[in-house]
Amino acid sequence: MEVDVLRFGRGELALHLRLWAIALLREKRCDIGLFTAEFGTLDDESQPDKAFAVHQIVWSGEEAQCDGMDPAALNLLATLWSCAGVRLSRT
Repeated sequence: MEVDVLRFGRGELALHLRLWAIALLREKRCDIGLFTAEFGTLDDESQPDKAFAVHQIVWSGEEAQCDGMDPAALNLLATLWSCAGVRLSRT
């Protein structure tokens, strides 16, 4: 999704990243998984370039179970879930 940084500002967009991501997970009826929402720029080939804000969410299929965790905790959680056979998804 493209947003107008000049209209909203980076700080405002970063603050609303979590709410936007959770609303999108609900709207799309996403399965259980580990999701990453990022706010940043794209390079010349429309690939992610510089991230201004990153938010990770452990999604139950209906709601966020925990989110905004540090990367080490998320890596441990991903490893445990992989061993249990739960599918991990990333956006």
